[in-house]
Parts: sequence; structure tokens; C-alpha cells
Amino acid sequence: MKKANNCLLALALISSLSQIATAHASEILTGDTNNPEISTFASGSNIQLLFHASGLMANDHKRINYQISDEFGKQISSTSVWINADGNGNASIAVSAPASKLGYYRVDAALDGGTKLSGAGTRPAGFMSYAVVLDPASRIAYSPQLSHFGLQMNATRFQTNSPLPYLGVRWVFGVEDGWSGLEPDYAGEFLATHNAVVKEGGLWPGYDAGQENLFYGGKPYTTYVISPFTRASTPVWARGADSINDFHSLNAAGLKGIENFASAFAPAFAQLFPNQSQRYYQITWEPQIQPSWTNTSITTTELMQYYTNTYYALHSHDPNAVVAGPTEFFDDSAYDGNCFALHTVPCEMQQLQELLSAGFAKYIDAFSVHPYVTAFPPEPLTFLSSLRAQTAAVNKAAGKSLPFVGTEHGYTIYDSVDPGIRTYLNQALGAVRDPEIVADLNKALGDIRISLMMVGEGAAYDMGFYLNDFGTAPGLANTDARGFYWNLDSAYADQTDKIGPKPMAPAYAAMTKILDGSTAIGPLSGLTGTQMGYRFTRGGTTILALWDYGTTNSVVKIKKATQQPDSVCDWMGNCKNSATTDGNISITLGAAPVYVIGTDL
Repeated sequence: MKKANNCLLALALISSLSQIATAHASEILTGDTNNPEISTFASGSNIQLLFHASGLMANDHKRINYQISDEFGKQISSTSVWINADGNGNASIAVSAPASKLGYYRVDAALDGGTKLSGAGTRPAGFMSYAVVLDPASRIAYSPQLSHFGLQMNATRFQTNSPLPYLGVRWVFGVEDGWSGLEPDYAGEFLATHNAVVKEGGLWPGYDAGQENLFYGGKPYTTYVISPFTRASTPVWARGADSINDFHSLNAAGLKGIENFASAFAPAFAQLFPNQSQRYYQITWEPQIQPSWTNTSITTTELMQYYTNTYYALHSHDPNAVVAGPTEFFDDSAYDGNCFALHTVPCEMQQLQELLSAGFAKYIDAFSVHPYVTAFPPEPLTFLSSLRAQTAAVNKAAGKSLPFVGTEHGYTIYDSVDPGIRTYLNQALGAVRDPEIVADLNKALGDIRISLMMVGEGAAYDMGFYLNDFGTAPGLANTDARGFYWNLDSAYADQTDKIGPKPMAPAYAAMTKILDGSTAIGPLSGLTGTQMGYRFTRGGTTILALWDYGTTNSVVKIKKATQQPDSVCDWMGNCKNSATTDGNISITLGAAPVYVIGTDL
């Protein structure tokens, strides 16, 4: 009998252990914030972390262990909280989150036993995040001429809780369809469709104001809208027989059709956005000559026709028109002299010179570029020399200084479209070692510093790419991870309704807040080694943006005219007064930019 009882006890123990193992295997831990759509908060907000566990043993008592760290992995807090499962094995709890500083907060969480926080969309498992930024209500809506930052996105699902005011985004692409989308079937289609829509009380064919007509705190939030115009695509009926992709030379119908389209489009666009003192029309989009990124074989003469046949039509129907182009890349030494892997010779400067020789500068009001770079850090590459060479060539041809703008750039951690080209970029960004921390940090460092160089060199505005990751899951095969945010809803590959911030989001918010409304004076003198910096002014205030792209920190001394204290702000916007010694302030520089704000710098 005793032996039988022992057997029964053993079986019971085995059964119990089996149930525990099964329960552990089925455990799921998820997390959110109390602003779950964007997890971005104005300073002073009450921030809550919302944890939910399922698959627990009925009525179990379990612990969630979580650590919160900043963008550099420095721990801010570490704590545990107990949860009590109900009879179905579910448990939820809300806890207060730290928010004493502006910036990025990463929350690593797991249940006792090791079950990690589940991934969501493109965000890997193990953590969630939130960002704290300056209250958008404190932002000033400067004129288009003094608003320097924009972002590409498709944010129509964020109309009532948009991240744009938190980020300080001002320039956006609106009416997303270009020529081929608005006239897919025949010349004059847009005018007919637009007139019909307006007759019925509408504004624009298929118009969805995802990036415009925004509000924050019950007050309007101003954005400035750019037209993509052709959006790198030619209507089928207008195409010459020279391309294997969507962007073609123009046949006879296309030559007349694009002029008529410009004449119809400009007044409609001006009517849709009547309060803009500048309305940008970006005519072409990365139109490299063969061999090229878009695999077109369009010639310089054929590309010129897009401008000669639209410039006067746009200006005659919109007095505030700013015609921009051609939106090329930069030559980049990281490709051993090749523009892109498909190229056989350096082409960007060559193509630009050919366009300028054909009179291109007469048909643009602004020079637009896509200032991508292909390795990290960007500063040792040919980025600045290419930018300066191209703008100088355009200004020389125009006989005056033309505005220049950047309308797309952004590092990626991994790229499902083009993985081979960026293998070394992924390694440089740290994706192989730790894609969730190092790569996201370096993406932010690289993108912010490129924007500072663009605006510091005099760009009217610079646009990042992209609001959120393209894709529905983490990893090379699933996504192009250029986003300022993770896409947290796997139901949408792009036009998502839920995002989680990366370090780029709060760093960008600080940059836009500090520099909007300013005028670039140019590069700082007196810097050494790998130190970089630019000077800006706004009214009687001077703003310095400084960093060191080397592998070790350095110190720079900035001479002051008086003992008046200045503000020194980190790249997330946390500011403190500086100390002056012998007429100088000493600033430690590293990879993350520092902003110095004062009146006597």
C-alpha cells in the first residue's frame, strides 16, 4: 500500500510539474502606455505602463521584473511588481513610469521564469518604449522661410492624436498622388475629376488630411505642404518606350499633357492651401540617368522636358509657386566611387552638370536633394564636399544663390529591398551585435547630425524618412527599419495606427524646438580634429550645435563676451546653465549633439 501511495504521489507531482511547464510555455506578457497610439508624452504628463499577462496558472501570484533605461542603455530604474491572475489565468496592472527628463525611455520587462515582453509589429520582443518631449503648446509656428524640418509619412490614421506636434514637424508631403495617380487613364483627367469633386462640395480627389489641418490642445497646429507632383512615375499613356520602371521620357501626348496637368494642378493646390506663402512643387523624384537606382534610361534632354513643360505653367497659375528639383543623391566614397551598386561611374555630379549645361537652373526656384549616406558615421564620407559642390554648381549656373532643400534621408537598421548594399552599414550601426539598442541609437545620431549639417549649411528645410518602419515584423526579411518609430500594428505595413518611439523621435523633437525660427550662419571656426559645429541666430540669441564624431569625447572652449550665463542643452533638450571660467565655457563633446544657447557667444 505504501509503495502504491508513493507512486500516486509521484504521478501527482509529475502532473503538477507538467501543468506548471505547460502554463509557463503558454505565458504571454504584453505592455503598453496610457497613450498607446504614439507613446509620446508632453513633459509633465502622468505616464503609466500597462502590463497584461495571460496563460498563467489560475489564481497564480506572479512577479513582473522591469528595468527602464535611456538611449545609451544607462539604467534609470529597476523594480518589480506583483500581479494576481484570475481564474482564467489573466492579470493586468498599471504602474507609474519615470519622466523626470526629456528623452527616450526603454522598458525591458519579463515575468519570473523568463517570459519576456512580447514583440509588436516591427519592435522586437523584450521591451517597449516611450518618449517625453517639450509640450507642443510651447512651440511657435514660424513662417515657411524659418521652419526648417519636415518628415515623410502616411499618418492619416493619427488625425486626432498626431505625433507631428510632439515632433515639431512642419514640412510634409500632401495630396500624396502625383501625376500618374491623378491622371492614370487620359490627359485632362485631373481637371475633370477635381471639378466634379468640388461641385459636390469636396476639396480634392481622394483627399485625406492626415498631415494637414492638425490640432493640439484644441488649437490648430501649422504644417506646410509640399506637392510631389510626379512622384517618380509617369502615366502609362504619356510614356516613351525607354524605361523598365515607372519613370519614363514623355511621348507627344505626355509633353502636352504634363503642361496641361501643371496648369490645372497649380490653382487647385493653391486653393487647397491658400495660406502658404511658399508652395513647393517637387517635379521629379530620384531621376538618375541609366544605369541608376530607378533603372531608367531617360536622357538629360528628356528629363529637362519635365521642367521646361511645367515651370511657366505652374508660375502662371500659382504666384507662390516654388519649383524644386531634380532630387538626386550624393556621390559617396563608401561605394568606392560608385553612386549606387548598379552604377559603373560616379553619376550624380555628372548628371547635374549635364542638366545645368542644358539650362536646368532657369527652370527651378529651389535645388532639391536626397542626402542619403551609406555608412556610419556620415562625417568622414564625401557628404559635405558633395553638398557644397552641387549647391555651388547650381548657384553658378543660376547666377544667384538658390534655396536648397533635402526632402528624404534616413539610416536603416536592415533593408529587405536592398540587403546586399547595406551589409557593412548594418554592421557599422551595430545591428549584428544588438539591433535593438546600438543600431537604433546610431540611426538617431546619424540622422540628427545629417539634418544639422543640412540646415547648418543653409538648407531651407530638411525632411527625414520615415515616421514609422515599413513592414509588419522585425528582421531583414520583413521590414525597412528607417522609422523614427516602430510600427506596432502588424495589420499595416505602412499606414499604421499604432507606433512606438525610437531614440530618434525625442532627439528630433528637441532639434526642431531649439532651431526652428533661426537663421544658419555657417560652420563654427576654431574646432579641432573630429569636432563639428554650426552657428545659428534667432533674434538676439545665438545657438551653437556641436558634436564630436570621433571614438572618444573631447572638450571645446567657447569664448564669451560677458559673464552672462548660457544654456547648455543635451540632444534630448534637457538644459542647464553653463559656468564661465576666464571668459570661456568648456563643453564636453561626444557623438550626441549639444546645443549652447546665449546672447554673447
